[in-house]
Amino acid sequence: PVPSPHDPPPLRAARRTINFEAFIFYSDAVGEPFRDALCERARSGVEVRVLLDGIGSGWSLKNSDVKMMQQAGCKFSYYHPTHSWRADRTNRRSHRRILVIDGKVGFTGSVGFSEKWSGHAQDKNHWRDAQARIEGPLVGKLQAAFQEHWVKTFGEALSGADQFPALNPAGELKAQVVTSRSFSMAPVPLLQAVAVLHAHQRPSRTARESGRSTCRRSATSARPEQRSAADEICRARCLRKNA
Repeated sequence: PVPSPHDPPPLRAARRTINFEAFIFYSDAVGEPFRDALCERARSGVEVRVLLDGIGSGWSLKNSDVKMMQQAGCKFSYYHPTHSWRADRTNRRSHRRILVIDGKVGFTGSVGFSEKWSGHAQDKNHWRDAQARIEGPLVGKLQAAFQEHWVKTFGEALSGADQFPALNPAGELKAQVVTSRSFSMAPVPLLQAVAVLHAHQRPSRTARESGRSTCRRSATSARPEQRSAADEICRARCLRKNA
């Protein structure tokens, strides 16, 4: 079972490194236990890095909480802490949700670390998003995605076996990490079936058409005995859409 994304025990299992990046991290009943777990691990000698969006978290995370983490030994940075009136600068945000423990276990998804994510969308004051626990080689890709922003904001590169250990395959699921850039869209040229989950927005028309085209090519070119159930569903939907 996947633990709650707000549950500190996975953090307390860390022995060497914790790298944490989030868009929303507030000083409240959800954020404070997470803050305490990060501080406890840092005091125990674990290398802890915390990277939060300058606007998503900067207005609702107390300065005293930032100071507490830094005094405990956490390395802390805000991503683009700008209050510029220029939209092209203010809009350069980090919506990444990444937690990598010892370079071996990763968590990613779309949750926020705030009381608004403590329920199950049972009312207008609570959101419900998804978070996944990841093991295997894909964790190294999450770590690399964290490093992209960490180098830019903190000026420190990650290296060594504590950050990028050798990772054996875990399970049979094939997946990849596609990182976004400011004002860019990453193409997905090769795939068999794609599941898209996003917390805030739908894919653009161009992205949808690209996905349909790629899915159609993959589904129609493979031999029938090679098609998985997901391929058959994708093929049926694409052909029906273009009938």
